[in-house]
Amino acid sequence: MEVKFNWDALPSTKLEASRLSTPLGCLIRKNSAKVPTLTSFPTKCSNCGAFTSIYTKYDTTSDTIFCPFCQSNSKLETGTYPQEIDFQSIGESDDTFDYVLPTDIAQPIVSRGPVVLFVVDTYQHVECPKEMAALKKRLIECISEIPPETPVGLITFNRDVTLHSKISDIDISVDDFPSTSDLNDILGNKPMLAHILLKIANNSKNNIWKGQNLLQSGYFFSPSELIQRVNELSSMPTRSFKSERASGLALLVASLLLSSASSSSLLGKVMFFSSGPCTIGPGLVVKSAENIRTHDDIANMKARHFADSSKFYRALSYVACGYTLSQANDAAFSLNVSLTDFAVKPSAPKFSINLFFGALDQVGLYEMSPMSSGTGGSIIFSDSFESHSFGSKLMAITPTLSDQDNCITVMTSTGLKVSYSLNYGTPYQSSYQYGNASNFHHQRISDTITGFESSLRKRYFTNRWYLGDLRDSVSCVLFEVDPLALNGKDVYIQFQLEWWSHELQKRVIRSSTLRKQTTLSTFLGKVGEFSKITKKVSESARHKALLSSFNPDTWITILTRLLINKIDTTLGFESFEEVIDIMDSTLIRITNLFGNIQKEASVSENPFEKLKTLYSIDEHFKSLPIYGYYLRRNPQLVSIFNSSPDETAYFHHIFMGLGVEESCIFIQPKLYEVCGRALSPRPLLTTSIQSKDDGIFYVLDTYHTIIIYLHCNKNKLRLHSSDNDDIIYGRKLEKINRILDIVESELTTSRTFVPKLVLTQTGHSQARFLLSRLSPPNNILVDGKKTKRRWWQREKLQKQITKEDISSEKYLEEVLTRAHSFKIQDDF
Repeated sequence: MEVKFNWDALPSTKLEASRLSTPLGCLIRKNSAKVPTLTSFPTKCSNCGAFTSIYTKYDTTSDTIFCPFCQSNSKLETGTYPQEIDFQSIGESDDTFDYVLPTDIAQPIVSRGPVVLFVVDTYQHVECPKEMAALKKRLIECISEIPPETPVGLITFNRDVTLHSKISDIDISVDDFPSTSDLNDILGNKPMLAHILLKIANNSKNNIWKGQNLLQSGYFFSPSELIQRVNELSSMPTRSFKSERASGLALLVASLLLSSASSSSLLGKVMFFSSGPCTIGPGLVVKSAENIRTHDDIANMKARHFADSSKFYRALSYVACGYTLSQANDAAFSLNVSLTDFAVKPSAPKFSINLFFGALDQVGLYEMSPMSSGTGGSIIFSDSFESHSFGSKLMAITPTLSDQDNCITVMTSTGLKVSYSLNYGTPYQSSYQYGNASNFHHQRISDTITGFESSLRKRYFTNRWYLGDLRDSVSCVLFEVDPLALNGKDVYIQFQLEWWSHELQKRVIRSSTLRKQTTLSTFLGKVGEFSKITKKVSESARHKALLSSFNPDTWITILTRLLINKIDTTLGFESFEEVIDIMDSTLIRITNLFGNIQKEASVSENPFEKLKTLYSIDEHFKSLPIYGYYLRRNPQLVSIFNSSPDETAYFHHIFMGLGVEESCIFIQPKLYEVCGRALSPRPLLTTSIQSKDDGIFYVLDTYHTIIIYLHCNKNKLRLHSSDNDDIIYGRKLEKINRILDIVESELTTSRTFVPKLVLTQTGHSQARFLLSRLSPPNNILVDGKKTKRRWWQREKLQKQITKEDISSEKYLEEVLTRAHSFKIQDDF
C-alpha cells in the first residue's frame, strides 16, 4: 500500500499535538505492485487482533509472540510458526504482505457472481430526439465489454418500473400502494415491501426467497441476450424535464432483487442511467410542478423533500453494503440508531451503485450521491448521453472483473486512536466489537469531536469501513494523538485491507504495518537510553523535528477533505461561512506556528511603501497560503455558491477519491503555454496570457476539465458558444489536433479519470472557465461598495479574510500579517 501522512513524525507532548491545527491523518492507496504472498490465514495476536508483522517478536521456545500494538505476549496456536515467510529475515522496507485465504468448502463459489444490473430511464424529451438512441448505443458499448459469462439484468422505468425477465416482464407502480402512504418510509413498511417481493417471487423460475439461486431465477441474461433486449427498448416521449419519474422505486426494486434473495455472498453492480430527477414515489426530489431546490433552499430549510429523499437514498446505500432492510431504515431515519449497532453477516449480498446522468437540468444527484460514495460506485454527470465526454468516461469505468467487497480495518498501538475516515465507504462495527468481541467503545478509538465535524451528523466509533468497489480511489483515515499515553515512544499502525478477488476466486487480505517515530523517539539513536531523551532533547529541537516531517501537499489535501465533509454535512444546519472561517483560521494558525515569519524592510523608494511592514515565510511552508488562496476561490470545492447542488455533489465525489498529486491540481490548477511540441508551465496570473502575440495556445489543467485557450484578437476560430466536441473529438482542425496530441501525451495518458476537454479563445463565452481561475494583477483594487448579503454570508468575523478578488500576492501578504499577530486560542 502507498500511505502518505500529513506529518511523518508524531507529537510527543500535548502542546505539540495542539499545534498540528488539523487532525493527524493519512491517505491510503491500494496499488497494484506485487508484494510477498502467503497462502494461509494471517496469524493474529489473541489479545488485540493485530496481524504478525516484521515488528512482531517471536519466542519459539514458548510458542509466544510479543505484539507491538498491545505491548503484551500472546500464545501462538499449534502449527502457526514457522510461516511460509520468515518476518524476522525481511527488512523494514518490506512491510506489506498479501494473504490468499484458503477456500471455504462450505461456501459455493458459483453464488458470488458478480452480476450487473442495469436500471434505465426510458423518457425522451421531444426537443432531444437523439438522446434515447445515444443512450442505447452507450448501453450496448458498455454491455459488450462485460465478460460473456457474467449474468446481467435489466430494469426500465418511467412512471412505472419494469423488471425484465426471461419468463415475462413484471410491472411495479406507485399506484400499487395506498395514496396516503409515506413511500419514503417504505423500507420500514413490511406490507409494502412484501407486495414487491411477492411480485418478484411469483414470476421467477424458482423461489429465490427460500434458498434457490437468484442467478437461475430468469431475471438475468447473458450479455448478448441483454444487448438484444436493449435494441428492442422503446422510449416514452415527454415535453417536460420533470416528468413523473419513479427513479427511487426503480432503485428500490434493484436493491430488493439483489439483497433479499437467498444467494449467499452475492456481489454485484447496479448501473443507473437517467435523464431527470425523481418526481414520484419514494426518493422524491421535486414534484413536476415545482422548481428544483438550490443551495439557498437547502440552507434555509425550504427544500421540503430534501431530508426525506436524502435519508431514503442513504438507506439504500446501507442495504448495498450488506445491512438488512430494517437495519438500513432504522439507521437512516432514526436519530437514536447507529450503523455500528448492527453486525453485517459475512455472507450478506453486497453491490455498488453507479449513477450516470445525461440532462441539461439538475437530476437530484445531491440527494442520491451517498448511494455511490457509500458503496465505492462511480458517478458521471453530463448534459447529454450523446456527448463524447460521457461516452469516454463510461468506457473508462465499464464493469470488469475488478476486486469487490473491499473492507479496511485500522489498528493502532498505545497513544494513537482511530478517529474517522474521509473517503468512499460505509462504517462497519469495529474490530473490537466485531465477532466475539463486544466493546462498543475502545481506548484505541477516539470519541473526540473536532471543529471540522458537523454538530448534528452521526459519529460512528469504529476502525472498520466497507469500501465496496475500491478501484484506484484513495482512502483517508484520521487519528487522535494521546501524548500522555504515547510517552514519546514509536507508534505502530496496521492497515488490514480484505477483498474478494474475481481473478483468484478467493478472499485476499493485504496487511501493511508502519512504524512512525515521534519528535522524541527521532533522537533515540543519538541519545541512547529512552529514559534520558526527555532530559536531553529541547523543545526547539522537537519543534524542528516536527516541522521537517511536515508534508504540505498531503496536509492541504486532507484539510480540503475535512472542509468538503463539513460543507456536505453543514448546509441547512449551520452557517456556511463557518467553513470559510475554519479554513482561514486554520491556515493562519499553522502559518503562525510553523511558518517562521520574519519582518523585512521595504526596498521601495516610495515613502508610503516604506511605512509598510513586510513579512517573509519559510520556503518549505510558502505553498500553503497559495494553496489556500486557490482553494478559497475554487468553484467546485469551497466557493460553491454559484454552483447547483448537483454540481457540488459531483465534484466533491470526485475529489474524495483522489490522491495527493491529483488533489493538488484540483485545488490549484496548472497553466501551460504551448511551445512547439511541449507544454511550458506558466504562473496562474492573468498577466501570463495578456500582452502576448496572437495565435498562442494555453492549456489550463484543473484535473476534471482541461481547457485549451487560444489567445487571439484576429484570425479567430469559428467556435460554437458552448459545444465544440465536433472539433475536439472529430479532429477537424489540424492545429487543434496538434494541441490535443500534446495534451494527451503530457497530461491525460497516465490518468484513470477522463477529463472533459473545452476549446475556447479570447472573447469566447467559455473563456471565463480559464480566466476565473487566474489571479488578478497585484495592483488591482477591489470595489468596496456594499453588496446584498446572500445565503452563505453573515456578519463578517474580524479574523476572516473578506476580499474575494485580491491577487495571490495580496492574499499571501494578508495571511502573513494576520499570522504574525495571531494569538493561540483553542485546539482545532
